[in-house]
Amino acid sequence: MKTRFLTTLLILFLLLPAFGTIPATTVWEMRPSVGSDTNGGGFDSTGSGTDLSQFNNKNAAACSSCQSATVNISTTDAVANGTTTVTSATGNFSAAITGNIVFFSGGTGSITAQWRRATFVSATSMTIDASIAASTGMTMNIGGALLTPTQLNTNMQLVAGNQAWIKATATITFSSTFSFTPSAGSTNLLPVISGYGSTRGDNLQVTFQETAGSIFLDIGGGANRGAQLRNVIIDCNGQSSSIGLAIDGPGNSAANISVKGCSGTYGIGFFDIDNFCFNCSVTTQSGAGNAFFWNNNAQSSCIVCAAYSNTTTTASGIFNLGNPRGTCNVCIAANNTGSSTVDGFNIGSAQGTAIILNSVAVNNGEDGLKTQIGAQSVIVLNSVFYGNGRYGMGCSGCTNAQIGAFMNYNAYGANVTANLNLITAGANDQILTANPFVNSAGNNFAPNNTAGGGALLRALGFPGSLLVGGTGFATIGALAAASGGAAVGFPIIQ
Repeated sequence: MKTRFLTTLLILFLLLPAFGTIPATTVWEMRPSVGSDTNGGGFDSTGSGTDLSQFNNKNAAACSSCQSATVNISTTDAVANGTTTVTSATGNFSAAITGNIVFFSGGTGSITAQWRRATFVSATSMTIDASIAASTGMTMNIGGALLTPTQLNTNMQLVAGNQAWIKATATITFSSTFSFTPSAGSTNLLPVISGYGSTRGDNLQVTFQETAGSIFLDIGGGANRGAQLRNVIIDCNGQSSSIGLAIDGPGNSAANISVKGCSGTYGIGFFDIDNFCFNCSVTTQSGAGNAFFWNNNAQSSCIVCAAYSNTTTTASGIFNLGNPRGTCNVCIAANNTGSSTVDGFNIGSAQGTAIILNSVAVNNGEDGLKTQIGAQSVIVLNSVFYGNGRYGMGCSGCTNAQIGAFMNYNAYGANVTANLNLITAGANDQILTANPFVNSAGNNFAPNNTAGGGALLRALGFPGSLLVGGTGFATIGALAAASGGAAVGFPIIQ
């Protein structure tokens, strides 16, 4: 994967257009099917003008409500005099253009296609952030969204900390690996890239679909930090050996990501320290891969994540923590029955720390949780292991009970062979004699109030009495009942 990743970055670098001093406060807009890669596509969020990148079309006749009558969107008579001044006799500029990114191309000077930040001067004149060689008859496009992820990624190259929005106007298709990163070897603060529906920030998802290839999306890489990908459906579309999302480089993250239909080694993978997924899910994973995969020594976290209805035949976990370095907090591994070898959570044998909190493993092919002989510092609290094909929690290869572990305030029941195997029961564990969930087959893991079931989860979990701070009990599992006693289901993303 790394070779392909670096090759992709080198190609992108060699194809970079010219840029001025595009500021880190630039916000880019991309709209599949309705944008254009020769639009301005961006706006400096500190600018005093109007963000014209959110207009759908440069053609006023096609989108009469998308532009102001006083703002020119496209001209072919722009003139550069070799300084930072650009003029247009037909420009009809207004103060609204200040802060917008402008695309320039063509003209008598045969300039390199380029994007610059504009500042209003007059109805026929603007200044830009860097000079353009003397040229007349240039095409100049102000406003409008970009069309493709490739152009969006290119425009975000070499600029630390940009933000981008991708509107869900159409499904975006890929036939090979795509990486959202700056240039190789950079230590830039990476961009935040977010899908949305009708309004920026509404947290609706945009769909990326794979049409060929294996590794799909890759964020981060090298020494880069801070890349965030939000609000995306990654549809591997059943492609052979397909992989969903690789989170590379330290300190990069994903949120509100739904991965489905992959058949490769993982749906979502962590490859460095301090990566995390928040509110992510993997479903319909086939083949022999993991839903969530921690590469060796990837000290990363899943927070509010779910893996369900996967048919993988992996001999390790749906959540495969590899060499123990990871954390799962409010994670659900449910109804993963591809084979009798599939564990909900699997912790490798090397020394390290693996932490599983407030989580659920239900109806998985083999163990709800499997630790390996030699695994150290395994912490499991406030979690439920119910109805799994072998053990609720077990230690593979152990001859004595798992040592170096702290497991307490957990609940287990109806596991086919036994609830525990070479795992010492915690003093505050609960033995379940009934299904504790509202509808586990339907992925609703709120506790019911059944005696011997959900009643044994409510307000009986860690911490109990704190050394400092008081006394209080959480509900065991991923969810507490809603106030007033009504049950709520885990918000699994479809």
